[in-house]
Amino acid sequence: IELSPDIISIFDLRIQRMRYVGTNTLRNALGYSDEEVETLGGNLLGQFWDEAERQRADENMAEVTQLHDGEIRGYLVRMRHKSGHPVYIFTRAGVFSRDADGRAVELISVSQDVTGRELLLDQLRRRDELLGHAQDLLRFGGWEWTPGTHPEWTPGLYRLFGYDPDNLPPGRMTTELYDEGVNPDDQALILRQFADLLSGTQTEVTFEFRFHTPSGDERQLVGRATQLTANGQSRLVGATVDVTEERRLLQNLRRSEALLSQAEKAIGYGNFEVDFTTNAIIWSAGMARLLGYDIDGQTQTLTLEEALRHNAPEYLTGMTAMVERLLSKPEPLEFKHRILRRDGQRRVLAGYLVAIRTWLV
Repeated sequence: IELSPDIISIFDLRIQRMRYVGTNTLRNALGYSDEEVETLGGNLLGQFWDEAERQRADENMAEVTQLHDGEIRGYLVRMRHKSGHPVYIFTRAGVFSRDADGRAVELISVSQDVTGRELLLDQLRRRDELLGHAQDLLRFGGWEWTPGTHPEWTPGLYRLFGYDPDNLPPGRMTTELYDEGVNPDDQALILRQFADLLSGTQTEVTFEFRFHTPSGDERQLVGRATQLTANGQSRLVGATVDVTEERRLLQNLRRSEALLSQAEKAIGYGNFEVDFTTNAIIWSAGMARLLGYDIDGQTQTLTLEEALRHNAPEYLTGMTAMVERLLSKPEPLEFKHRILRRDGQRRVLAGYLVAIRTWLV
């Protein structure tokens, strides 16, 4: 018994004392020497857990006393190392002997130090929790599929599709939930992409699709997938990102740009923006038309040097001073300026300049 790597103990319920403890493993697990173990004696195990763990230990022991002969109960306890850090002990216990009335009087237990395993599991739980928060914040989820089985989804993907991963419809598989929500018009494209992966035609695919959640919301999603092969077994892994808000913003922006372009064309004005960090000038369609370019509903980016060619030479010095004044005192500035159109005609433009400062953090 002394050579056993386990803690073997017999607890006497009548006097509430350990009759035997395997000191070698206990010493290694809790950091005590043989002399300290001998000094603590029968009260050894009772010294090494806090009140909550002590209460759980008492509850476990009470349940063990109710076991029938031959039954074993396993449970995990957290004990305190001599240096103060936690030590996790997994114990299997049963009834060792009974009195004449059949009541348990001695319990036998075999315990193992599983601290390394529990710390690893705790680390994995923390990583899963961190991944879950990241998926919710960034609105994405992951999945894995081995042909011939049902795909496995991360909790983030369930939430992305509108389901509570802790309260799923009973008896429903991921494939059923997916088929119910994906837009039928997008399904064929996705299946072709997966077929390309499995055939080796593509090593990675990206696709966009619409998904209807159980609450009726339509979400715009972008998926990316690749094939992994190990030990002759192929599987697909991928991630799905919610781009609904981005697509809505893009649609609103396009509508705004279209309205702006119509207003510019009707009234005869234009807008431009100068980025002094890159020396790029962005013209609206209306501004391009004022300068003699034939574009409709589009913006055009030119370098500062290219844009200066549209300024009448006699106005260049005054324009430079105007820009310096605007940058030193960022207040709206009214101006009149003579430009050269693309066809060589001269025009006088009137407008306002505003300086906008941007700080990169």
